[in-house]
Amino acid sequence: MNIYFEQGLKEEALFIENAVFSVYQTTGILVQEDRSRYLRYNQAVGGYEPGGLPKMLSLTLTAKDLFNSNSISAEDDYLYGFANQCAWVSVCRLRSKNDRPVLEVEIDEPMYSQRLEHVAIHELGHIAVRDQKHFREYIITNKTTRHQTNTGEHCTDKRCVMSQFDDLKFLDEHIDKRYPKYFCLQCQASIRIS
Repeated sequence: MNIYFEQGLKEEALFIENAVFSVYQTTGILVQEDRSRYLRYNQAVGGYEPGGLPKMLSLTLTAKDLFNSNSISAEDDYLYGFANQCAWVSVCRLRSKNDRPVLEVEIDEPMYSQRLEHVAIHELGHIAVRDQKHFREYIITNKTTRHQTNTGEHCTDKRCVMSQFDDLKFLDEHIDKRYPKYFCLQCQASIRIS
């Protein structure tokens, strides 16, 4: 599986490579490449949304601010990552203290690493967890505009890495409470990386 990363994110890519190997028992090939061509710029929110994504198992690490394709507010329609045939993780807000997009890491290294690991494993889980009968559609309501965004299906077990989290506060709490092996038993039983 290829792990793509933008210039300046090699340290994060190496960390994610180790996390992916330990959880999914698969090796990653690190490739420095700007994959912006697979994103569309959304001027309304000042960020990027999924475009014509490649149909290959991969993970892309970006510093770009990511949004759903129907986003209307930069305030709280953003994503930490997304997945379909390939997974994407954005460090843009994961390195911030309060969900703002930032250029530099504002938090301590262990917290930043835990966030990166959690989101990468979560996004790859959307591809790897094959039995998703226990998943439910998850809708996030924009706190400012009341706009609703469907973030796809997520595990109903709140201690599973595949459950949904809305903001960094909830993500950090989730990391503290999640299962030691990340996944609930139902998700764990159906993981297939190929």
